[in-house]
Amino acid sequence: MIYIQPLVMALFVAFVATKTAVAHETPQSYDRINFQVSAVEEVENDTLVVVMYSERSGQKPSTIADEVNRNIGWAVDLAKQSSAIKVQTLHYRQDPLYTNQSISGWKIRQ
Repeated sequence: MIYIQPLVMALFVAFVATKTAVAHETPQSYDRINFQVSAVEEVENDTLVVVMYSERSGQKPSTIADEVNRNIGWAVDLAKQSSAIKVQTLHYRQDPLYTNQSISGWKIRQ
């Protein structure tokens, strides 16, 4: 199973190794990145994990919650149309937003 974070870490390690090896050959320059990736063999399809969320802010928590729930419901329904996609929902969070130490609104995320 391949997760995004380990893949990104592997690419970062490859990048650092490449930059270290090339550092002796070319003068060091700042604000530039040269990055090259190539595949050496094909692999069978694996698992890709995607985390999506809907987040809204506003004054009335029930209105915001309805919109967030509609958005997530739409995404889940769309993903369930493919039998190859496993779908699960995770966290639901409602936080107050403060202005001058007083609640000025709400932020909801699922």
